Amino acid sequence: MLFNSYVFLFIFLPAAIIVYRAIDGYPWLRTWTLIVLSLVFYGYGSPWFLIVLIGSITLNWLAANAFAATGNGAIITGAVVANL
Repeated sequence: MLFNSYVFLFIFLPAAIIVYRAIDGYPWLRTWTLIVLSLVFYGYGSPWFLIVLIGSITLNWLAANAFAATGNGAIITGAVVANL
């Protein structure tokens, strides 16, 4: 789905705004809603892309936890290189 496609402009974007406004009163739910909307947007083009996105998210999360525990900057460098 491209940002200038009719599907995005007239279906996905209004639906995403409505959903996000509906959960505005629940701060703990906002992040998860954005994650799900991002996965739907990214996976619309090709569901195989979800594997790459979820793998990247998992790698970055693990790298952030490892960096927080050790303070080793090489972990962040490795995560950035892996993402590229």
